[in-house]
Amino acid sequence: MWQLSGRGGQWSRVPIRFVRCVIAKAAERGVDVRTLLERSEIDPKLLENAEARVPVSNYALLERLTMQVMRDEALGYTRRAHRPGTWSTACCAAVHAGSLEQAVNRWLRCYALCDVDMEMHVAIEGDEAVIRMLPRDRSTAWEPFGYERALSTLYRFICWLLEETLPLRTVEFEHAEPQSSEDYRWLFATGVLRFGQPQTAMRFDRKLLDRPIGRDDRSLDALLRGGPLQLLKSQKATADWTTRLRERLAGHLPQMPEFEDMAAQLEIHPQTLRRRLADEGITYKEIKDQVRRGAAEYYLRQRSHSIEEVAFRCGFSEASALIRAFKRWNGMTPHVYAESRPRRRSEMQNSLRLSA
Repeated sequence: MWQLSGRGGQWSRVPIRFVRCVIAKAAERGVDVRTLLERSEIDPKLLENAEARVPVSNYALLERLTMQVMRDEALGYTRRAHRPGTWSTACCAAVHAGSLEQAVNRWLRCYALCDVDMEMHVAIEGDEAVIRMLPRDRSTAWEPFGYERALSTLYRFICWLLEETLPLRTVEFEHAEPQSSEDYRWLFATGVLRFGQPQTAMRFDRKLLDRPIGRDDRSLDALLRGGPLQLLKSQKATADWTTRLRERLAGHLPQMPEFEDMAAQLEIHPQTLRRRLADEGITYKEIKDQVRRGAAEYYLRQRSHSIEEVAFRCGFSEASALIRAFKRWNGMTPHVYAESRPRRRSEMQNSLRLSA
């Protein structure tokens, strides 16, 4: 049975692909990465297992040690190193801002003044706020992990500033979708993931830029002392209503309840729930679409169900409705999606258990 990624504490452990990425550039420069792994209490043999995960505390320690030995907070993924102290300087610049918009702009200006090899800016497009990220030298593209880590670091800092999960609408990447794209839920708790886009960016409701900042010097000191671990743990993935509803709805497929019925299950007045979702910049219909999309992609990767059966399992009245929705979500038909993605070993094993 399909379940929403991240339930049961799954995302308190980091997919091994991110461990590989942290040490990749250090290894290229001749650093003894085996010692870094052992000092972080990560078994080097885990690198050979694509399904492995490590505790977030061990991953955070590996990041810290690798940054120290490389003297580069970007871990070698940008043309120009991010000198130690760049991140803490940006945090200090942003923490006393009056609103999220002011805080983000201060963060971005600080990185610009430090002359790092990136450009980031905030733009307003209709009812959306868009934070874009691109290399300063347009002729030299970063490797995917450079974009992923830089954008997710800013995202997690925003979550820390707000003391809640920022409800993203979309997260966009220039590179093609990897086979392990579901691992990105460890980086971004919310939002639709899109690959092959013109630029790397994240989008959310523009009204959230007006949110006040409640942090102070004491909380900032705790963040800076904790370093990567404090930031990685700051995201409260279960605190927002969007996440609660996604988890509830995943268990109701194929027939998801009406809004009023779901509010009753949560013991909250429908108007109150509607207002709280509006504060998070999302609607009940959008959350249901996220759940259906996740389920459809899961079943299609198994390649053991017909389009008609996938449509039924995901709550669509007929296959044509799934096809139209899937093309809107991913820019391709379910058939093309399924054929372009080999099944991961764990999904093949789940499929065998289901058919037994």
